[in-house]
Amino acid sequence: MASKISIINFALTLIGGNPISSLEEKSVSASTANLMYGMSLDSILGSHPWTFAIMRKNIEISHNSSPAWGYANSFNLPEDCLRILQVNELDFLPNIDYKVENRRILTDESTVNLLYISNDINIQHASATFVEAFASKIAVNLCGKLADTSTKLTAMAAIYANSLRIAIQANDTETSYVENNSSWVRARAR
Repeated sequence: MASKISIINFALTLIGGNPISSLEEKSVSASTANLMYGMSLDSILGSHPWTFAIMRKNIEISHNSSPAWGYANSFNLPEDCLRILQVNELDFLPNIDYKVENRRILTDESTVNLLYISNDINIQHASATFVEAFASKIAVNLCGKLADTSTKLTAMAAIYANSLRIAIQANDTETSYVENNSSWVRARAR
């Protein structure tokens, strides 16, 4: 099972660094990797609809922050929402008018059912291919601080791109979800 320290050690090993024994260790590797972990996780989670990070929530109208004009209702996004996938949609085609402003969904609808990517995840539910891509992402981010050459950064970026492609392919075999931001999907809906 993947843990925060095992993922960080995987990333450190990829760039030729020494593994750490504790996240509280007083070393440049430990403090830098610990710093990069959260930022890298949010970045990779938000980049694709990973099945283990998708959440569903019915959200309530925010009575203390109605829009000044344009829409009747405002709904606060959940704190753990990195990216919206669907709002009140029965399938992959949009069927309501809404906008997102200042972490609020503005719409004329009276209820909002939200499908979104959450950053409040259990990394142990992630696939091995995702963990490898995530560790590679951390390694790319660590190269600037801990690696000594731009050649290593270029190599790590290629490893990350390949591992991300493999992880996305593996993830997409588990779902029939289709992102509605595709121009092909929008054209077919007309």
